[in-house]
Amino acid sequence: MFQLTAQSSRGQLRPSPPPIASVAEETETIRAISDEACMLQLTSQSLHSKLHSSPPSPPPPLTKAADSTEFEPKNPQDIMDPEEAAVAENMAMSILGLDYAGMKPSLNLSAQETEYHLIPHYKTGFVMSLHAGSYVNSEPDLPYITFSGVTMGLALESSQMQTLKPSCFAQFARNPYELVVSGYLYAMASSEGWMLVPFGEALKADPDSCEVSFQFGQATMSPCQEAGYNEVRHQRSTANVFRSSLSGYFSTQLPDANANETYPDYLQRVDLDAGLIASFIQMKEDTWLSMGYVKDFLKNQSCAITTCFGDYYEDCNATWQRVTRSWQIPQPQRDAMVDAATRSCPGVDALEVSHSAHTGMETMNLTHPPEHEMVQRLRELDSFLLNGTIAALEEQIECPVSGKYKEPA
Repeated sequence: MFQLTAQSSRGQLRPSPPPIASVAEETETIRAISDEACMLQLTSQSLHSKLHSSPPSPPPPLTKAADSTEFEPKNPQDIMDPEEAAVAENMAMSILGLDYAGMKPSLNLSAQETEYHLIPHYKTGFVMSLHAGSYVNSEPDLPYITFSGVTMGLALESSQMQTLKPSCFAQFARNPYELVVSGYLYAMASSEGWMLVPFGEALKADPDSCEVSFQFGQATMSPCQEAGYNEVRHQRSTANVFRSSLSGYFSTQLPDANANETYPDYLQRVDLDAGLIASFIQMKEDTWLSMGYVKDFLKNQSCAITTCFGDYYEDCNATWQRVTRSWQIPQPQRDAMVDAATRSCPGVDALEVSHSAHTGMETMNLTHPPEHEMVQRLRELDSFLLNGTIAALEEQIECPVSGKYKEPA
């Protein structure tokens, strides 16, 4: 049904490829005020100094941080209505310990014996979980929840999962076929700032130049190349698409990318098959490796749960009930926490809706086949071109295809 642009001029698709080499991974930027969240280090408890490590590894040494004066965050009251601004003040955004729209300076968390972490990855519910934590933290007498999307959400090793105190975790995972299709549509619509970096500039990204450091209560990555670790990871993911189009196994399937074009430019000019392959390459770096690592890490934690993105669409309240029960939140706090968190649910939170791939495509007046047809085509590509890589990850993550990505009954 769908043809590769490069197929007729550069050869037929080849079956039984060799295993695809691993590369390091991801997470996401959000619009307006949320855009800045992905550029900032997100912290939990900046008032503590004594380390409690969840994994058995010792904390890595501190590294010198960048000058915090480079960042001039917006005043939430200037861009939001009063209620949303109040929520924004609890979004746990922090750079170098100077809390913005996050922990109140007078907030003392020393009496809270347990840390609670929300861990999304790029395109797995990043905005929804950010808002869920902010809504909970806006309510009095509830445990403080730390949004760990650009810290633990990027983890590739145990040192990046360290905490100061015994901790409870909730991971937001997603079916990998959904991720590729959603990521393809989302990037085609130029939904985030990092997507506007030309391939030639993205080639300079080197996330390996960052080092793990333990700052302000969370393991994070020191800034590298005057950009946040997550931004550099995003750019390397698109650089991988550029390189793959010019040489290597996928070069016969992908039209050559130009150094002066952006990733969205490229997706808009190639056909569906090439676009899905490009999204596969980009998503592998940006989400999959960390999503798989965190999933396995949490299996060995006594207070942890992995939820699927589709669960929040099917029954958001029940999913948050599962999270709070796994955290053993006592009543009446549990019901109050669920009530607050469900304000972030799909169809309820207007900011979450505006951040979707569907909204971005409509805004750009771009069209596409139905999502479930793209998922089916991707399954075919995975079978005869991608060596079953996506199917293997689907089995590991254990999140089914959901919603509009699922074949109609």
